[in-house]
Amino acid sequence: MGSQSNLLILLVTIVVVIAVYVGIRTFGGKSVEGARDQIRSELAFLSKEAVTYCHQPVNLGGGGRSFLMFNGTKRTKVHTKRRRTITGTRLWESETAVYMVLVAAKDSVVIEGKGDDIGTDNVNPIRVWGIVKPSRFYTIEKN
Repeated sequence: MGSQSNLLILLVTIVVVIAVYVGIRTFGGKSVEGARDQIRSELAFLSKEAVTYCHQPVNLGGGGRSFLMFNGTKRTKVHTKRRRTITGTRLWESETAVYMVLVAAKDSVVIEGKGDDIGTDNVNPIRVWGIVKPSRFYTIEKN
């Protein structure tokens, strides 16, 4: 009788450990997708600012139909408790990610959002690129 109860306790322990592991993995996946959605949303916000800059005349501080000098310096910075190290010019920082202008050309600008959560390769952080054109915006997931 004693060995049966020990076996039952061992079996229940194994089932509970497996359930906890699956729960943590599931929650972690949802957290990463939530962070990606937040980064996409913030990239959409920054794309509106870039398009406004492009359409504004040069004498009013805009780009005069160009994204070449877009760096978002006129925007008020968001104050966060985190200070992440990056390479390049920090465009904006939020609780979710830090944003940088990767490439600014006459007809488009590429803004990268680099998050804190680990991406699909299980090594590097989430990276989402926002490609902004005067009449269009879309995102590409890099990790």
